[in-house]
Amino acid sequence: MSEIKNKIQSLKSLRASVSPNPEWLKSNREILVMQISNTLEAKKAATWWRMDSVWNFLKIFLPSRMVGYVVRPVMAVMAIFGLIFGGWTTTVSASYNSLPGDVLYSVKLATESMQTSLASKPEEIKLRMEFAGRRAEEVKKIVKSDVSKIKKEQKVEEAVKHLKNDLEVVRVNLDTIKNDPVTVGSSQVVVDVAKVVDQKSTEIQKSLEQTNTDAAIAAKDAPVVAVVVPVLNNNNVVLVADQVKQAAAVAQETGVKAIEVIVEKHQADNSTVSKEEVKSIVDNKLDAIAQKVTQIEQQVNTFVTTSTPKTENVVLKAAQEKLVEPVKQTTEAAKTTLTEAKDELAKDNLDAAVDKLKQSSVLSQVAEVKVDATKILAVPVEQVVASSTVPAVPSVPGVVTSTGVIAPTAEIKTTIK
Repeated sequence: MSEIKNKIQSLKSLRASVSPNPEWLKSNREILVMQISNTLEAKKAATWWRMDSVWNFLKIFLPSRMVGYVVRPVMAVMAIFGLIFGGWTTTVSASYNSLPGDVLYSVKLATESMQTSLASKPEEIKLRMEFAGRRAEEVKKIVKSDVSKIKKEQKVEEAVKHLKNDLEVVRVNLDTIKNDPVTVGSSQVVVDVAKVVDQKSTEIQKSLEQTNTDAAIAAKDAPVVAVVVPVLNNNNVVLVADQVKQAAAVAQETGVKAIEVIVEKHQADNSTVSKEEVKSIVDNKLDAIAQKVTQIEQQVNTFVTTSTPKTENVVLKAAQEKLVEPVKQTTEAAKTTLTEAKDELAKDNLDAAVDKLKQSSVLSQVAEVKVDATKILAVPVEQVVASSTVPAVPSVPGVVTSTGVIAPTAEIKTTIK
């Protein structure tokens, strides 16, 4: 043991007595740095050599012309896309919550357009329904925002324009895949896509209708005067509520179109979807339209009970009754058609039920347009005056009659906030 200790002690003494020459350390440090630099340059050069070797390797198996005219351009495009999307990842992410009028909104739309252009028809339909849902959410945010009335109308108009465009393309594409199921794989794929469209369109319609309801509640105590029907507005300013209703109507028609496709595919091949499921889908849509008709009837009753002025105006009241009567007739026709659709559905006459469904959908929308026309005369006379502090809207030259003709009436001065 003592011998081992002595050897350790001698080693420590030797280490303390030996110190490297400073000049030697300096020269070796410089040599080491030079070797490292040379190694890095060699590796960098080797990278470029490997890139060239790719082309040489491809030339072994492919004709030189193909490599030059096909492979190189394709790989170049792939590289460009990689650079673009790699560099714009942060920008695209930031654009997700942008709204119409924002700087990044065009980036958001461009990204969506790129996705749909690269997708198959079934996937494109699903993507467009997703994007239409985004537009509905944008409308909700815009309506709740504090921007000016004019800017709000402009922003909503842009969002609604893109929403309607997506839904219209979806309807066209549904016809395309319905008539050519071989291209998309099978009839089952068509049915599955149509189910997605039905579900998403219902969600979009409810979202838009709720947006209008919330906006109406928020504006209830505001000094709002007469509502002008868009087609009669001399300034061509489409009101926010009317734009949202138009979008909701397109969503409803898109859902009806999807159901029509589902029924047709079931009739051609009942293995794609069961009769019970088809009947349930049709029945749910009929119930949704029936609920909408009921809401329209409630609006009509509200006009009749609350819009009569304190100072009785016989002319105004008579004109209002003429407008309300066509609405009642249309809602009654819609209710009758809905009942007939239910009867056909109970008899398993799916084609007839879908025809009645389509008719009731149109009638509900016609009733909604007519009930909006009554809002022109729904405001008490005391409120239908020009404000000295608020610019007046151009007077309305006429109102829509039951025949769809614009009949001249006395000028009605209205104001907007």
